[in-house]
Amino acid sequence: MTDLKEPMHRSALEGNIHTYDELIPIDYDELTEKAEQEAKHGMENRIRKEAEERKMVADFKARTEELFHGINGQTQEDIELSVYAYLRSKIAEYEIDIELVDAAVSGSRCRGLEEAASDLDVVVEYRGRESEYDLFNAFNEDGFTIGGVKVDINPITEGKTGTLGEYLPGVEAILRKKEPPCRRKPQSRHRRKNRWRSLRS
Repeated sequence: MTDLKEPMHRSALEGNIHTYDELIPIDYDELTEKAEQEAKHGMENRIRKEAEERKMVADFKARTEELFHGINGQTQEDIELSVYAYLRSKIAEYEIDIELVDAAVSGSRCRGLEEAASDLDVVVEYRGRESEYDLFNAFNEDGFTIGGVKVDINPITEGKTGTLGEYLPGVEAILRKKEPPCRRKPQSRHRRKNRWRSLRS
């Protein structure tokens, strides 16, 4: 009975509030306003980022259209549509719960740098919980070809490799190193002048 009458142990957090402590009022309207401003700022950054990525993808595809060597008369856009249709059939076949976002011809063929035996690389952005690895295996198991050229389908997602807008700049950087010097765009006169000034300073 003695044990039951003894005071129970108190945690270190208990008993720290006293009558002489100063209470700080909380301005809930101010907190709400700050939360709304942060949300708005985050949304604006998201919209800006998506716009920049869309432009990057559009520019990448425009350059592909300029340099791509057609396959059996098929253009870059024809091939992207064919791959999209093929993937829709695979998604239906395996009942895969993903959403296709966009596709882009990549690799050496998108810049006309391919050799005779080069594959046709197509990167595909998707949304969903399926892993890139599992989708890569599912999408490439049939050895899909276009005009006798094997197609390598590379699925990517924002939560892993990234979006097309995030992924393609790296592809572009690699391909530029492989381009012949005569094809590389020369610097503008303004940029050359600024570079010369920086070297002299």
